[in-house]
Amino acid sequence: MDIKLMDNLQITIQDNGSGMSKEEIEALLLDQKDESQKVGMGIGMRYVKRILESNYGDKAKLEIKSEVGKGTIVSIFLPVSGGENTQ
Repeated sequence: MDIKLMDNLQITIQDNGSGMSKEEIEALLLDQKDESQKVGMGIGMRYVKRILESNYGDKAKLEIKSEVGKGTIVSIFLPVSGGENTQ
């Protein structure tokens, strides 16, 4: 796990598991339930994505990079100033 604070807060988690194909990542991020359930992270990833969108709109970003057989890197980018719904 890595955390960086610059123009935004970047939280990155990396594993050395079996990885995912580009198609599996797209299905996961585009909320295609059948494919994301095969990956094994569908419910949690959809929840994180939905929370980021509802609190930060397009100011936050969820990014997944993966290579089959080598692992996956998941990064979350949050604005430093706070969410749209924060007062």
